[in-house]
Amino acid sequence: MKQGWNQANMVSLFSRTKENDTVMIILLASAMMIFMLIATAFSLHQDAQDNDIRHLENRFSMYRR
Repeated sequence: MKQGWNQANMVSLFSRTKENDTVMIILLASAMMIFMLIATAFSLHQDAQDNDIRHLENRFSMYRR
């Protein structure tokens, strides 16, 4: 017999168990790792742009002398 979504099922769905806590910790750690990877990629991109600008400034500075 198929059981519908009654109040008991909703309570058990949102109850705190050790498994749910573990899953939430893993999801939080994964989200933090993804955020840090994006931040690192952005930082490396900014550094590369700064190096390109510095390289061009040094390259064309010899023509200004």
